[in-house]
Amino acid sequence: MVSRWFTRPNTKRPRCNPQQKTHRRHQRPTIFPSRLGEALSADIEQRASSIHCRSLSVAFAGGVKAVDAVDLTVGAGEIISLIGPSGCGKTTLLRCMAGLQAASDGEVTLDPPVPANHGNISLVFQQPTLLPWRTALENVLLPLQLTQCPKQERRTRAESLLETVGLAHAMDRFPRQLSGGMKMRVSIARALVTRPQVLLLDEPFAALDDMLRSQLGELLLELWQAERFTAVMVTHNIAESILLTHQVAVMQHGKLVNVLDNPLPWPRDPELRTTPEFGKFYGCVTQRLKGDD
Repeated sequence: MVSRWFTRPNTKRPRCNPQQKTHRRHQRPTIFPSRLGEALSADIEQRASSIHCRSLSVAFAGGVKAVDAVDLTVGAGEIISLIGPSGCGKTTLLRCMAGLQAASDGEVTLDPPVPANHGNISLVFQQPTLLPWRTALENVLLPLQLTQCPKQERRTRAESLLETVGLAHAMDRFPRQLSGGMKMRVSIARALVTRPQVLLLDEPFAALDDMLRSQLGELLLELWQAERFTAVMVTHNIAESILLTHQVAVMQHGKLVNVLDNPLPWPRDPELRTTPEFGKFYGCVTQRLKGDD
């Protein structure tokens, strides 16, 4: 039997005329319309959870430790990057935070705790992982259809987020009709539509070209500025890890070797890449990755 959540509705949304499309492309709407935004803005701080990893270890067959006694705290409403060479345990640590990987020792806790099955923790993968038989709008709606969110509010949230990520003109397109960057924006909108307390990102921009990667990084910061969720991002890109985060956590051989406070001011601007402060911190992160003190 096909789940009712995957059944396409019989009615279709009316398409925008060209003038409406142009207007939407150039207008940056809020994440939620005003009638919802006023009610939601007051509890932003209460919704974000801090993440606490205490002596966290994950051992696989043969005794190999993918994560080795990691102690890490991510403050509520902050963004932290996990950076290090391939195979150092970044993604395994992220999966532990998401509840997808059991720990061999230690624990991961959230404060305040999040209720299960309410979309309070969202995960963005390296690939968009969109359902090919659902439109962009239907893909974004999916997480809300699995909760108790009222039907009209589901659509309002999904449409508003797609407008915010610049896809108002593509809501009715299927994944095969979207570019790689558009698919990733749908994936980000889908992750945020439940208004999660924690957003986990596993190299979400790795497959994109540098210009698009930079644009989506700016979009992520705009979304964070509006919602102030707690975020942890796995990346191999040093510049990205610096520009988008409050702290840079460096991993080597399953161990957390350094957590560096990011000295760059907020709000972040792409022009910061050209400043001496950015260059100095870039050098500091590079040294830690090489194992230099």
